[in-house]
Amino acid sequence: MANVFLFLRAEPLIGTIYVFLCVVHAVLLPEPAYSGPQKITYFNGTELNDEIQRNKRITWLVQFYTTWSPECKHIAPVFAQLSERFALPNLRFAKLDVGRWPKEAERFRINTHPASRQLPTMSLFKDGKEVMRRPTIQNKRAIPFVFTQVRIIFECF
Repeated sequence: MANVFLFLRAEPLIGTIYVFLCVVHAVLLPEPAYSGPQKITYFNGTELNDEIQRNKRITWLVQFYTTWSPECKHIAPVFAQLSERFALPNLRFAKLDVGRWPKEAERFRINTHPASRQLPTMSLFKDGKEVMRRPTIQNKRAIPFVFTQVRIIFECF
């Protein structure tokens, strides 16, 4: 934003061209999404809660994410690699887009505000109940958690 302000102040025509080129770049060349191998189930709406309660013998590691969050985009390859490495019949990996399903975000107590530090959130469900969540919440604030493959393995498995 500082560049836009400086360009517009120094030379309005160059500033306008710069803004136009930035918009064209963002529209035509968006940040690439992960498209590699994965063993992840994507849920819509209440499907996740229904599935967790339906078969309590299955342990679920669930990533709650949004499509607009850079942190969620950066963790996608790590979560996919973990799913490829550790998925079993009784350990499954899932994702729920809480940006599209805000009522589910409320159900799982996840703040989806753009300034929220709760995105992405990973929860481990065992016997139909949440037994672990990262980042954790204390005094209504999210405790920062750096999602790396090693930390997720250490915390969840």
